[in-house]
Amino acid sequence: EAAPLPAGLRALRPEGRRHVVLQADDFTEGGLEQVVIDLADALHAEGFTTSLLILGEQGTAAERARRRGLCVDAVAREPAAYEAYLDGCGAALVNAHYSTFGAELCAGRGVPFVQTVHNMYVWFGAQQVDAYRSADPHTAAYVCVSNNVARYADLRIGLSPSRMLGVPSAGARGFRPRPEHRAAAAGLRRELGLPDGARVLLNVASVQPPKGQHLLLSAFAKLAAEHPDAH
Repeated sequence: EAAPLPAGLRALRPEGRRHVVLQADDFTEGGLEQVVIDLADALHAEGFTTSLLILGEQGTAAERARRRGLCVDAVAREPAAYEAYLDGCGAALVNAHYSTFGAELCAGRGVPFVQTVHNMYVWFGAQQVDAYRSADPHTAAYVCVSNNVARYADLRIGLSPSRMLGVPSAGARGFRPRPEHRAAAAGLRRELGLPDGARVLLNVASVQPPKGQHLLLSAFAKLAAEHPDAH
């Protein structure tokens, strides 16, 4: 059974096409960026107009979004510029990804500010926690990718649980392994010099401290000692 919508979102079911702004502080390269691009595709397929608002650094993911046909806008992290953007684009809702700027400005204009919480933010320092707590009164809802993420946001960051929705991240509905995928995998094994029956482990993550790559290397070292066929 679906959870009831938070109060700030209950009026957001009008007929017709609505403009959703997907907001990020930086949009360089990583899992968050791919989630946002996939979300834009899904919203467009459901009849929404979408745009990507970047308040900081851009990278290859921003270029990939443009190639997919997504409107990409850049605005300085400054109140007057942000308010002018909201007024000009006619945003019906702002969905922020790892970004709290503009929550109060949106609330003042009657534009719901919805934050997607992508992870348990265990690396947050006091300044980041304060930023999220300051934006909390002006946030219409939180989309949490798991119950554990919601629990952490409640108990450790201090966000409002009554406005949290658990919505797991999803993959493309139409994806199924096809014969050409298996052929490509076999070709890649040959290119890398890996035997056909070798056990291969892949880590899909950016190389930065919160990802705990040093712990993974330690685990791989133990695995390699016990399983010589592992790569």
